[in-house]
Amino acid sequence: MKVIIIGAGPAGSTAAIQLWRFGFDVELIERNRIGGLLQNANLIENYLGFPEGISGEMFCELIKEQIYKFGINVFFDEVMKIEFIDNKIIVNLTKDIKKCDICIVATGTKPIQLSKEIIEEEARKYVFYEISNIKHYTNNCKVAVLGSGDAAFDYAISLSMKNTVSIIMRGDTPKAIRTLVDSCNKINNISLEKNIQLIKIIRINDKLLLNCIKDRELVNFEVDYLIVAIGREKNLPEISEKALKTDRLFLIGDVATEKNIRQASIAAGHGMEAAINVYLKNWNKL
Repeated sequence: MKVIIIGAGPAGSTAAIQLWRFGFDVELIERNRIGGLLQNANLIENYLGFPEGISGEMFCELIKEQIYKFGINVFFDEVMKIEFIDNKIIVNLTKDIKKCDICIVATGTKPIQLSKEIIEEEARKYVFYEISNIKHYTNNCKVAVLGSGDAAFDYAISLSMKNTVSIIMRGDTPKAIRTLVDSCNKINNISLEKNIQLIKIIRINDKLLLNCIKDRELVNFEVDYLIVAIGREKNLPEISEKALKTDRLFLIGDVATEKNIRQASIAAGHGMEAAINVYLKNWNKL
């Protein structure tokens, strides 16, 4: 039986490896990079087996190595729509159309973006939503991180290794876990700006100018780049009603839960559970 898994984060990758071990014909489709959001993590400290912690990039490399070790086919493309036609699940890609017996969707989340109205067109290419897209070519730059949660503080720590970083918060209390907040407070080139409301981003003199309001007064921050980390939302491709109703389609990981948890170990557990459920329902057809 052919299984297509969409998304190569910890959930999709775990499901792919386990289903391969069960004897299924597995194909993995990934839009960007193997590892998913783990690419953004500065240090993963709570995943068993790594007592000293491991960087997100290194963890993703290990996932990639494991997938290719088993000979699992990986296709890099974006899924546009999933349908159920003539007893097959049809996966429509930008470059191809694939058919399968079972489909597992593990497409995770996407960042919530700022309104385009507050970003001048000339400034948009200097505003980022994923740190993996910027951290390798910033050096001796001034970078602002917009947000107050775990992602914002984790991004700040990563960027502070080569840059000066300002964390810009709307409120006065961080929402990040204490470990991340304490780490940021110990780093000299990270500053915390509280009670800031961003109202406009413009490009002037080769810099980004962030027009903000603090205590009813206009304040400006001049930076080279802005990283926005104000939250994430489900990243589901379009799925037809027939496909959603079939018992051959599985949603796992962050797209299957209402809780905003985003932990690699939980996602991997979802992937393993889905793989076992698929096996138990179809073992006699292998």
